[in-house]
Amino acid sequence: MKIIDKGLALAVTAAVSSGITYWLCTDRYERAEAELRDRVAELRDRERSSMVTRRISEQMEDIAFQQKAISDQQRERAEKQSLIADMERGKAEMERSLAREAERQAVRSARQADSMRLLAEFQTLVATQERQDALAARAKADTLFYNSLGKLLAQNSVAQYSAGTTDLASLLSFASWHYTRTYGGDVYQQDVFTSLLHTAGNSMQLTGTLQGSVRSMAWLGNGGGTDAASFVAVSDYGEITLLKAARGDAGGTARYQAQTLFADSRYVFRDVKTDSVATCYALDVTGRIVCQDVHAPRVAVQPLLLPAATWEHLLRKADGTLVAVANDRVAWIDPQCRRVLHTEEVKEGVAEAGLMDDELVLCCNTGRIAVFNGYKEARSVPVTMPRGETVTAFEYLADRGWLVLGTETGPVYVFDRNGRLLNALHGHTGRITHLERMSWMLVSSSYDHTLRLWDVRDIASLMTPVNISYDRWPLCFAVDGDQKTLRVGMEGGDIRSVSVSVEKNAESTRRAITREFTKDEWRYYIGKEVPYRTFMDYMP
Repeated sequence: MKIIDKGLALAVTAAVSSGITYWLCTDRYERAEAELRDRVAELRDRERSSMVTRRISEQMEDIAFQQKAISDQQRERAEKQSLIADMERGKAEMERSLAREAERQAVRSARQADSMRLLAEFQTLVATQERQDALAARAKADTLFYNSLGKLLAQNSVAQYSAGTTDLASLLSFASWHYTRTYGGDVYQQDVFTSLLHTAGNSMQLTGTLQGSVRSMAWLGNGGGTDAASFVAVSDYGEITLLKAARGDAGGTARYQAQTLFADSRYVFRDVKTDSVATCYALDVTGRIVCQDVHAPRVAVQPLLLPAATWEHLLRKADGTLVAVANDRVAWIDPQCRRVLHTEEVKEGVAEAGLMDDELVLCCNTGRIAVFNGYKEARSVPVTMPRGETVTAFEYLADRGWLVLGTETGPVYVFDRNGRLLNALHGHTGRITHLERMSWMLVSSSYDHTLRLWDVRDIASLMTPVNISYDRWPLCFAVDGDQKTLRVGMEGGDIRSVSVSVEKNAESTRRAITREFTKDEWRYYIGKEVPYRTFMDYMP
């Protein structure tokens, strides 16, 4: 039983095992079959997908071939265009090269043109300069010729005037001035000036000469009075004379009427000043001051007495105060009250005196210049005069700040306010008697019988443009208000009037012309190469 049971058990076990095996096999087969079906389905799907892909690929290949064909066509077209572009580029490069060459050629041409232009401009400048040089040379030659002609005509004019041929002298004199002025010459050149002085009639002796030498003159009212055309003169013979221009005859050719205001030979007058009310103050060498009203010449006035000394100068300050200067002292005077305000001794001695910006200036015998502010010396100007020189005349040029000193031997020295020597004016050979500013000139008179005019516009080139000669000593002079005429007081009592304005004398000479040059006179005096012209109807 046990064996059967075992066998049964084995059979059952085998059967179960077989059943399990079968089941397992069946299940594995089914899974394998399912897997196979899945793979078959997958393969079919893949095949379908492959077919689709292949079809797509074939289509894409067709498209690619089409695109390749299009691309080939485009490449061929691009290559053609590239060839065309290369040809165009080559053509453009060639044209650019041609343009560059043309530009270089243009630059070379421009440079050549510039060179030619510069050369032409240079040649033009050279030609212009040569033309200007030629014109300048011609102008210089003309200037030299006509200035020489002017001088020669002036000399001939003086000769004709001396011979009494005044009509020809006037023509020659005016022609001399005309050509000298027109060609830039110096119209104050001695010959031209002298010829005009003769023919103009503006130099004369005034009426009413004094018996003594004229020592000083002063305009009435100092240019601001009621009768500025009149002036007083004093002499060393004790005379005070009023010279009054005739009515309607003022100016350089004025005729004067003389009136003696005071005469006493015991007086030796040295200087005179006037005030705004037509009172004159005449200083006597002994210190007496005669105060004379020009409107009351017969009224005797007691003279004002100064301390004993040798009195030489009388100055009038801006406030009306008079300052009298002697050889060793100074006195300040109130002319209204007619009293001496103060006196101051000058131990060094005084050679000359004047005013500088209304301050009293004393030129001492030691060579020092003392400046007084009020009654006391304020400072000194350290000028250095040449050894042995004595100051005899003083003038101050306010606009220049120059101190001008005339000397015993003739030279005139110009200093600045600090005493630095600026220039020495040589020309006079005798004692300087008077110095005074006149317009652009400094006028000096001297014992050498001359007046000299100095151009003070340029200190570096101070020169003597002209001198006026007399037969006597000019001791003093007064400058007319027109700054063109001088009244000159002479040794011996003469008073002379002289116009120092070339323009004024030329106009007077023109008015004196009574005829024109004849053709023969023109050829003889001026020359046939100079165009003929008239002068009676002269227009500058």
